[in-house]
Amino acid sequence: WNVENGEQMCIFVGHKGWIRGVVLRPDGTLITASQDKTARLWSATGEMIDMQKHTDEVFAICGFADGRVATGSGDATVRIFEGSSLDRALHFHDKAVISLAQPSASTLCSGAEDNTVVLWNLVAPMSNAILAVIDLENVATVAIASRFPYLAAGNELYNIATTPPTMIATLPVSPAALAFLETRKKEEETNNRDHNHTTS
Repeated sequence: WNVENGEQMCIFVGHKGWIRGVVLRPDGTLITASQDKTARLWSATGEMIDMQKHTDEVFAICGFADGRVATGSGDATVRIFEGSSLDRALHFHDKAVISLAQPSASTLCSGAEDNTVVLWNLVAPMSNAILAVIDLENVATVAIASRFPYLAAGNELYNIATTPPTMIATLPVSPAALAFLETRKKEEETNNRDHNHTTS
């Protein structure tokens, strides 16, 4: 859409499921995450440039300044792609990764339905990639404040420049966030019942 006059500029066609996230990059390209188990890179005119396939639906995306793309998936992994090639896969969470944020060029935060937030070092060897783990009661999203090093995770605000990260404030939880968590819980229960029925 043209934000000045409200006119539709183009339609991005290709996904075969719900769109879970959209990131508009400074160069005019667009990244989308979908229930169809893909993340896709689009030109400003709606042409698909690249696609990254996953084993489960993609809930979260984050675009890096160097052109790489990070995704968070229902298979509990964080993947970092360079083009269509997998650069690295980050493993810690045991439930769906639903939010990503990038505090700096060398770090990444992931929030998951296992109620943990992980701060990753993207330049360290895989064995030392985890900088910190924050356990929360509920994780609906993670976000980086405009003035690093503050991280909003769930309903808590952290200073992530300290080791370990220090909670500095508790924020109110919105009804929308609580409703989202309840919906996801019900979806997971339904999927587990369907899986058990299929395998029995």
